[in-house]
Amino acid sequence: MDYLKKVLDTANQIKDKELRKKVIDILKYPKLSNKNFKYKGMHMGKAPASLNWHHVFDGGLAKHTYVVATLCLDIADVLEKNYDMEINRDNLLSGAILHDIAKLFEMRKNGRAFDTTELNIDHVIMGSAELYARGFPEPVVHMVASHFGEQGTTSPQSVEALILHHADNLSAVVGTSGIRDLRDAGSVISLALGD
Repeated sequence: MDYLKKVLDTANQIKDKELRKKVIDILKYPKLSNKNFKYKGMHMGKAPASLNWHHVFDGGLAKHTYVVATLCLDIADVLEKNYDMEINRDNLLSGAILHDIAKLFEMRKNGRAFDTTELNIDHVIMGSAELYARGFPEPVVHMVASHFGEQGTTSPQSVEALILHHADNLSAVVGTSGIRDLRDAGSVISLALGD
């Protein structure tokens, strides 16, 4: 299944034309704005989501990203319907789609396997910095900066950021290598929640 196409189709749901263009551009042409950083971005359709935790396969990052974006929209539907709240879906989709974008610069293909590049900046910080450099709206930058939740450097301060954090964790736990049944996921869930 072509999950990158699914991610791009999902990005096309962003109503704000300028924001939609920025999201699609960074997906199609991953490069860092700072010319002092020489890291070449992997193609999202070929990148894993991690080297040793979840979605560890060619295209794993695109699958994880699609699942997270879909979960975010579904959660937004439930919250809006049941709690009379308004959720900024453009920001929610943009943050969900781009939350792990800097992983493209952290990893590289090495023969048949993947390994790390020499980039010494975590994907949360690098992704936030890149979106800031490209002029993304502050709420979207915040979502990327806070998607690790309370265990990260910044905790979620908006409902969109909170939705992303939990959708990301759920996708990562379910997409973990070796988990066939969620009853086997207890230690992974504890790890994801910081217990």
